[in-house]
Parts: sequence; C-alpha cells; structure tokens
Amino acid sequence: MPSPRAVARRIRSRAWLTARRLGVVPSGQPDRLGEDADLLGGSLPQRVMVYFPDPPGSLYQIEQWYPTLRALDAELGVVVVLQDSRTARAVRERSGLDAVVVAESTTLDDLLSRSPIALCLYVNHNPANFTNLRLGQLVHVSLMHGDSDKSVSVSNQLKAYDYAFVAGQAAVDRIAASVADYDATARCLPVGRPQIDELLQEVETLGHSEANGDTRRTVLYAPTWEGPQSTAAYGSVATHGEALVRSLLDDGRFRVVYRPHPSRGSGRRSTRPPMRSSVASWRKLPVGTGWTSACRSRGPSPMLTCSCATSPVSRWTGSRSTGRS
Repeated sequence: MPSPRAVARRIRSRAWLTARRLGVVPSGQPDRLGEDADLLGGSLPQRVMVYFPDPPGSLYQIEQWYPTLRALDAELGVVVVLQDSRTARAVRERSGLDAVVVAESTTLDDLLSRSPIALCLYVNHNPANFTNLRLGQLVHVSLMHGDSDKSVSVSNQLKAYDYAFVAGQAAVDRIAASVADYDATARCLPVGRPQIDELLQEVETLGHSEANGDTRRTVLYAPTWEGPQSTAAYGSVATHGEALVRSLLDDGRFRVVYRPHPSRGSGRRSTRPPMRSSVASWRKLPVGTGWTSACRSRGPSPMLTCSCATSPVSRWTGSRSTGRS
C-alpha cells in the first residue's frame, strides 16, 4: 500500500497535468505538454537546434531572430525545441521553422543520440536552459535578444556557453571589463545586429518622404521596459519619455517613431500609471505632428527582423566526435 506521502505526490502530479491540459498554468511556467511519446525512438534531421523552454510571454525574445534562423535553416536545417505547447503553436505559425515540444530530458537525450545536431543556440538566460547545457556533445552559443549596457549583457551566466555571438567590439570590451575570469576575446564573436537592417529600412519609409516635400529627419525612440526591480530600471518612458518626444515634435524638424519594449508596463507597479499616462498623451497627438506609433500590444514582437550573417555558425556544423569541429 502506498504511503500517504506517495499518494499526495500522485495527486499533485495529476492535478498539475489536468491544469496544464486545461490551460490554467501559473504565469511564467511552461505547460510541459510534450510530444515525447511520438518523439521517442526518432531523430531530428537538422544540424542546428534553438533551445527555447519559455512560455508564450517570452516569444518576443525568439521572434526577432526568425529571419536569421530561416536563412540558417535553408543552409543547415534548424529545429526549435520547446517545453510549452502554446509557445510551439506560435513558433510554428510565425516562423516557418520545425518545432518540437520535449517535456522530459530523457526524450531529448534519446532524440539527440540519433540526430546530426551539432550546434545549439539560446536567446536568453532562462535557468531551464541548463537541461540542455549539460550536453557535452553540442556546441552551445548564446545569442540573447538584445545587446546593450544592461547588466544582463554582462551576466556571469555567459560562462555557461561555449561562445556568445555579440553585436560588435563594444560588447566584447564591455564583457571583458565586467566578467571576471572570462576570455571575452576568444569566446565572444561579433556577428553584427541583423535586426537593425530591416528596422532602419522601415523607419526610412514611415511618414512622409522627401519626395513629397517633407524634409524632416526620422527619430526612432525605442525605450526598454522598466525592469523587475530598481537595479534594472533602465526604462525612460515614465521618467522623461514624454518630454523627450514633445521636444522633438515641437522643434518641427523631426518625426518620431515609437517602438517600446514588448514587456513595457509589466514590471514594477509604481511605473505603470505614469507610463500609461505618457503613452496615452502621445497617441493623442495628431498625425501631422510627425508622431507615429509603431507599438503592438500583443502578438509578434515590436522588434523588427532582417537579413542575417550566418558565416560564424558554419564552422561548428561539420561532423565531429569531440564536441568541436
């Protein structure tokens, strides 16, 4: 007869499974409704994997890489491995990439034992990444979903990856100065910031063009979010965003494109009222003033995507037996 503790564990497990199937999963948690039964004994034909165990609220972090990943997929094959069935549906619909939901690490081990995957990419520092980072037969590369002076860009977590793809030399220097006992020159590889290409193209086409007699310069205002705590409060919307935008528009020589962080307003409660007030006042400005809101409330990330440079990836996708090519 099972012990009371074992019975309690079984009840909790069944209750959690029922909650996941009903879609009532706590915020920030993947539903772990995997496709393990169908995947066991199979293989994945791709040579590159993107590991993304996050729930739908973090989709913006991978969405900005879709065009880059599609280009890479055309050359080497890319599969996205997830732990959330809701995230998987969105990835399949919007990316055009193959995606699988793997709930159990044993299933992932089984799949990889028969798959040619040699490289794994990560777009954040989710602690759940360690389920995959333990695998020594893969080369693990951090892409992240932004490159800036934020503390997350110089996190000690970078040491968990074999390499980090960064925007440029400024990122290498920043990491070298901030992360102890880490060879940034050897392990940080500048690949540019491919998302910027298309973003700049769109900014140039927004509003009136010079061909129509409008010679105003376009200013992109893309503030980050307010952060979960005061040490990460990098956002400017609540403090001086409105004054910044109004000063540009009142000058008459500029038009402004506003692209906020997808997590805007989800951080500290104290920032939400002033943020909402500022954004509401901006949206009341007439189009003729040069104000353009490029904000999307939900769905695909406001971060634009673009062409890519995949050459640094190719060096790690050859056949090998030691974890390096």
